Amino acid sequence: ARVNTGINDYKASLEDYDNALKYDKDNREYLVDRAEVLIRMKEFNDALKWLNRAIYLYPDQLKLYNKRSILYRELGNYPKAIEDIQFYLNYYYEDEEVWHQCGMLYVDQNKYLSALECFNRIVEINPGNPRNFIARADAYLKTRTYKYAINDYSMALDLDPGNYQTYLNRGIAMRRFVWISVLFLGYSLINFTQENIPELNQKIIEYVNSVIGKKVDRGECWDLAYQALTRNDAQWDGEYVFGKQINPRKDEVFPGDIIQFKGVKLNYRKGNTIYQETMPHHTAIVYKVIRKGVYELAHQNTGFSGRKVGISQFELNNVVKGKMAFYRPIQ
Repeated sequence: ARVNTGINDYKASLEDYDNALKYDKDNREYLVDRAEVLIRMKEFNDALKWLNRAIYLYPDQLKLYNKRSILYRELGNYPKAIEDIQFYLNYYYEDEEVWHQCGMLYVDQNKYLSALECFNRIVEINPGNPRNFIARADAYLKTRTYKYAINDYSMALDLDPGNYQTYLNRGIAMRRFVWISVLFLGYSLINFTQENIPELNQKIIEYVNSVIGKKVDRGECWDLAYQALTRNDAQWDGEYVFGKQINPRKDEVFPGDIIQFKGVKLNYRKGNTIYQETMPHHTAIVYKVIRKGVYELAHQNTGFSGRKVGISQFELNNVVKGKMAFYRPIQ
C-alpha cells in the first residue's frame, strides 16, 4: 500500500489498505494511512470518516486531533478545526508548528488579533526562526499596525537576509506607515513634534532608531538604556536611576524618557480573553507617546523580540501590581 502511495497509484493503495483492514479492522496505522491517501486524492469527506474512526478507537492519540484539524481546515469547517487544534495544544503547548497552523486558521477567517496571539507564542518558543517573525509581521500588516510589521520584518531579515519577499513586504509596510503618519500629523489633536521633545531625549531616540532589530551588548534590557545614556554623556548613577524622576500621572512624558519596572503585573483584555504579563525587573525606553498613559516602548530581552531591540505597546492603566519609575534624562 505504501509503495503504491509513493508512486501515486492511489486506487491500488486503497485496495491494499482495505485488504489489510479485513484482517485487522482496528489497526490505527492502517486507518490513518488510508485517510492520508484519501486526503491526497482530495476526498476530504471520506478521509474524515476514517480519521474519526481512528480517533474513536484511540482517543489518547492526541496527534490525530491535529491531523483532523488540518482536514477540517480543508473542508472550511473552522470552528471544528480550532476546537481540535486547541485541544491538542492543551497538551503540546510547546509545539511551534501547530501554533503556526493555529495562527493561519485565524488568518483564513480574518481574525487577526487571535492570529497574533498564536504568532506571539511561536516567537516566544523559537525567536531564531525567521518564519515566525514573518507570520506575525504579515498579521500586523493586515491590521495596519505598520510600525510593528516593519519591526518584525526587520527581525526576520536579520535572521535570513536573503529573503527578497520579506524586503518587499517591509517596503510596503514602510510606505503605508509614512502615508498614515502624514495623515496623523495633519489631523491629530495631540501631536508631539520634535520641538516639544528635549534635545537629549531626541538624541536617545536617534540612537534607538539605529539599533531597532539589533542586539545591544549582552541583549539585557538594561544595556539599551546604558548605551543610549552613555553615548550622549547623560548624568545618571550607572545603575537604575536614569536621570530626574518624573510622575507620569502629572508630568508630560516624552519619547526618550526611561522606565524602570519592578515586580510589575499587567492585566489586559483582547476580545473576550484576559491576559496577564509580568515584569519582575525590566528597563525600557519610551519610543512614542500615543496619548496620555499609552506608549510605545523600545526594549530588549522580551518575549516578543528576544534579545534584540523591539517595539511594543504599554498602557499605564493595565498595571495592577508593582512599581514603576519614570526618568527624564539629564546632562
